[in-house]
Amino acid sequence: MFSFSGFAKVLVAMVAAGFMGTVAFASEPVTSSYILGKLMPITGEDEGRSIDLQINFELGSAKLSQSATAQLDALGQALMSPRLVGAQIGVYGHTDASGRASYNQKLSEQRAASVKAYLIQTFNIAPDLLFSAGYGEDKLKNEAQPNAAENRRVQIVNLTPPKSMPVQNPAQPAAEAMPAMPAMPAPLPEGGGMQTIN
Repeated sequence: MFSFSGFAKVLVAMVAAGFMGTVAFASEPVTSSYILGKLMPITGEDEGRSIDLQINFELGSAKLSQSATAQLDALGQALMSPRLVGAQIGVYGHTDASGRASYNQKLSEQRAASVKAYLIQTFNIAPDLLFSAGYGEDKLKNEAQPNAAENRRVQIVNLTPPKSMPVQNPAQPAAEAMPAMPAMPAPLPEGGGMQTIN
């Protein structure tokens, strides 16, 4: 027999296990362990190194609501874990498609900056380890419903490449490959005179 409460428990377990994607809604308890698992997965270093958090702001504002601080505290605790200390983290703001695109762009930038500022002030994270940007309504999570709540989110991304790759400043494009160094010239013959090559 179908039980809604049983279904809800299974759904919550699936979300906690990562089977339902990386959106963590404000009504769900989001722990630092859950966030850490999304930013630093045990297997597949390049897989799933991000999480979308539904951070609540005051209406039309970049001011964090009181309910936002619990999620940001869990995020800050995850960022302070030994596995993430020193990691470069991207904080990306997103809006839904209601309102003007230019307004949404500015609002998403301000909201990402608010999250960054909270993490710096509350957890003393070095500012150069946090990179914030806004995408406005350009990267909707639910394109079929552009005004859906899930589009209003803050995406947290671990920008630190796997250990085999060099660290790159997230604000700058990747550098082109360095040209090979020329071979060293042959040593001069004893006596130090000039050598002529034909």
